[in-house]
Amino acid sequence: MRTDVQKRIIPPDVYDYLKKAKDEADIEKLAEKIHFHEKPYLKLGKANIGKASEGKCEVTIGIERYVLFDLPVPEKDRDKLRELVKENFAVLIDYWAVDWNYDGTTFKSQWQAIRGNGKKAKVVPTSVIEKLEAGRSYKVAVRVVDVFGNDATGNLVVET
Repeated sequence: MRTDVQKRIIPPDVYDYLKKAKDEADIEKLAEKIHFHEKPYLKLGKANIGKASEGKCEVTIGIERYVLFDLPVPEKDRDKLRELVKENFAVLIDYWAVDWNYDGTTFKSQWQAIRGNGKKAKVVPTSVIEKLEAGRSYKVAVRVVDVFGNDATGNLVVET
């Protein structure tokens, strides 16, 4: 027997619905109102390693692709948003952060790009350059959060 497992995101409003539910019948009614969205897809590009100078290498990493399979917007706005995303997927990203020496357990944000709010909102850059000690291996972790609150994490190994 084979089971198809899909990663889904629990929408934050589920908890509001559950707080208001008085009994099992109320919870059953909520099933039609709640939609579990598919987890976003994050693809990191290969690290670009520059020449070593003074014991350090310039390392460039970036987000190659970020895809939301379920756009949590009203149906009438989806086509417009899809066109924007088609031109530049980074319009979906609220912020992203990099841990240049990820230990595999605790993400320690050492660099961030933030979209901002209101009139100061801008599209985040999709790559970053950092100087790392030459002759080492680094496990780099990237965490991305989009404008809808979804998050995705990716890792790559960088040999300097």
